[in-house]
Amino acid sequence: MEKRYFVLPRWVTALYILSAAVLIPWTYYLAKNLPQYHLAQHWDLAWAGFDATMIIVLLVTVVLAVRRTIWLTVPATIFATMLVIDAWFDVLTSRPGHPQKDAILFAVFVELPIAVLTYTVVYRTINHLHKRLQKIKK
Repeated sequence: MEKRYFVLPRWVTALYILSAAVLIPWTYYLAKNLPQYHLAQHWDLAWAGFDATMIIVLLVTVVLAVRRTIWLTVPATIFATMLVIDAWFDVLTSRPGHPQKDAILFAVFVELPIAVLTYTVVYRTINHLHKRLQKIKK
């Protein structure tokens, strides 16, 4: 019998499946029913807060990277995901013309490449640890 180093409770997997089952029709509903235009209060605070959170997550990633710990994978994954989300919303909420062109260029040449690089670092870090565990297991 194979020895497991990590056991995920079955209810967690079931919860993820249920979440996906609920999220799919909910997303369809929103796509069909939300207005195309919406005026938002605190728009500046929403964006500044998101970017401030991204800075904090990046700084935590840096500290953990300097310490060379596996735990850097958690904030690094969050940071990469926040970059993708930021690129998405920058492009979709920018005004047509130069602002939208700039958002697309920044997304394609800065945010998304950094996100891909970060996801690659996370994958390689976890893969390296997995290989080391396999050697110990033998």
